Amino acid sequence: MIRRPPRSTPLYSSAASDVYKRQKVDIAVTKSYNSIHFCAIDSKKYVLVDKEKTVTKGLLLKVLPKLYIEYEMKMEVMVFSIPSSSSVNLLHLTIDGNYGQYGERIPAIFIQSASPPYFVIYSSIDGNDLWSRTYDTIGGVSGISLNTWITITVAQKLESGYCMYTVNIDGTPFELVHNKIPADFTNVKVYASDPWYVPLNGSIRRLEITTRGKG
Repeated sequence: MIRRPPRSTPLYSSAASDVYKRQKVDIAVTKSYNSIHFCAIDSKKYVLVDKEKTVTKGLLLKVLPKLYIEYEMKMEVMVFSIPSSSSVNLLHLTIDGNYGQYGERIPAIFIQSASPPYFVIYSSIDGNDLWSRTYDTIGGVSGISLNTWITITVAQKLESGYCMYTVNIDGTPFELVHNKIPADFTNVKVYASDPWYVPLNGSIRRLEITTRGKG
């Protein structure tokens, strides 16, 4: 069972962005990634799932040669049912295993059984491979709707030299976090779902990943 991480709340203004942008970032990281604008840029778009596909344990969709610090993962998920006492996985991007190394959850998306159930999204932020937040209220409604398509977007983008991590679920923006230790990752496995957890009883579609960085 997943221990519940901190709860995330929707963002309703740009105030959070201003706070994070005032934070100091490691000078080496700033120099390295500010220079992205003056180097050859490699930009890739992967359409991994178009039409509806059943979530299956250990289903490896693709190995991405590179996931740069700038990326966007967007997908739609339909949940058919939620087990009474279990954490179920629906998507997991990893450089190798389940967790333990930076880059082994970039991201990993779970649904936790509770009353009401909620999403848990793990990412590699600030050197922590298990950085996570929970999402239990979407569009003002608690819980997760069954048998309807839910759009999830997890992204990380450079804004004025700062690497900003964001989450959006069904049009509700949540995170706006300054990732002070961004990294490029190679040979990233994309699972739907992973080999380590009970799979979601549901489907995904329109899974796309775009990434951009120094080639």
